[in-house]
Amino acid sequence: MSKNNITTNNDKNQGKYHHLTRENRITIESLINQKDANGKRLFNNTYIANYLGVNKSTISRELRKRRKEKMYIRTGKTKTMPYTAEYAQDDANFKRGLSKGEYKLRKYKKMAKSIEDKIKIDKWAPDIIVSYMKSHKMFDYEGYISITTPTIYNAIRYNIISVKLEDTRRMKYKAEYEYKNKFDFPASKAEYSINNRPDEINKRIYFGHFELDTVIGTRRGKHECLMTLTERKTRFEIIFKLRCKTAEEVVNKFNQIKEFMKANYNKIFKSLTTDNGTEFSDFLSIIEGTKTKIYFCHPYCSGEKGTNEKHNSMIRYFIPKGTLIENYSTSDINKIYKLQEKINCL
Repeated sequence: MSKNNITTNNDKNQGKYHHLTRENRITIESLINQKDANGKRLFNNTYIANYLGVNKSTISRELRKRRKEKMYIRTGKTKTMPYTAEYAQDDANFKRGLSKGEYKLRKYKKMAKSIEDKIKIDKWAPDIIVSYMKSHKMFDYEGYISITTPTIYNAIRYNIISVKLEDTRRMKYKAEYEYKNKFDFPASKAEYSINNRPDEINKRIYFGHFELDTVIGTRRGKHECLMTLTERKTRFEIIFKLRCKTAEEVVNKFNQIKEFMKANYNKIFKSLTTDNGTEFSDFLSIIEGTKTKIYFCHPYCSGEKGTNEKHNSMIRYFIPKGTLIENYSTSDINKIYKLQEKINCL
């Protein structure tokens, strides 16, 4: 490995702390094993630290603490073995495991049983359970303690409570979020990219900035669907029924809203943020004759309008995938909206 093609990441990572990964340790092993004709290391600790973007003391501690010692039974003497990435990673994993404290839900069994019932019987999500307990001051009860949503998720993953993954609605087998690459916008939408959305919208400072999407019942044939608008600052939700998931239906619905609200439309709908679904392809007609701005998430990154996605997931509590929207009247949709608002207030 040449010194010429190595870059320093210290500036970028300054002020941040991260544990060394398996790949980092493999790199360390590779660099310290490169020596000149006299057996002297080509790369010192400072150089390796700059390469990995960490402090040089991190490398010093790593080499000092992770070296394996071998003991000879007959003589009782010990010998320090060369640094290996495999042993160093195993040692780090072992010590990391010892550093973890006792799981709260293993100790507070009454609270654990209550959470199990909420998930398995009432079909509540972990974040709803935590919000409910907090708002009802249940953390002050005997046998309860303050917890967060990740505590419940970890208790499920590590079998601390009697809840299986299939008992939950949205949990994945992997705890890590699956980040997706952000694709470029087509030329027709480049100026409407979410990258151009002002900070006042991103920071949820003012009312009037909505996230927009549709919720379908089934993908087979043309059926009714829901169009949902979620206000970013207040989380206020508006749900409309559409005859089908088409651009024409979306435009017609917005024209009806404009006609109904008249001059107040621009005061309420200051901006819309949506995904790249075909039903929003005629977006210029949606904002035609208004002061409303429209922004698009990156393709396949609908999480950039996460507030609306979260609200849609709550609608799925009551309208599972594959269920026809036609089976639900306007009155039913209003009841779902009220239940959704109730959940948001927990």
